[in-house]
Amino acid sequence: MLEIGPIAETFLTEIVHARPDAWAAEVRQLFALLQDHGPERMAGVLREAAERGWHDAGLVATLLTKPWGTFEEVHA
Repeated sequence: MLEIGPIAETFLTEIVHARPDAWAAEVRQLFALLQDHGPERMAGVLREAAERGWHDAGLVATLLTKPWGTFEEVHA
């Protein structure tokens, strides 16, 4: 995950603080998404999620279903 860059570290830190008992499953899901979508796409989506205050792997997965540039259409 850290290959994505600083946004990944920030995002993971938020997940660990928000869900100290459940963060490992979130990180596994994010890693699987990284493998499927690559670091460039994940970096953009993690930035978008963080800007929205979304620190949740499920919401990241939702953003990844949207084409580039259409993130504004996704609502939590």
